[in-house]
Amino acid sequence: MGYGYKELGDKAGEGRTLNNISQIYDARGDYPAALTYLEQSLRIMQRLATRQAKARR
Repeated sequence: MGYGYKELGDKAGEGRTLNNISQIYDARGDYPAALTYLEQSLRIMQRLATRQAKARR
């Protein structure tokens, strides 16, 4: 069994994957599921952006 981004601690990869999953649900018309995955992706990407901004100070 392989490891996913989450298990490897790759937050950027996890965020991208969640975004991609949201796109699949959106294309299928399952908007509540798409929104759930998109919100998870957004939270991760916002945390990463905040960390990057702090590192640049």
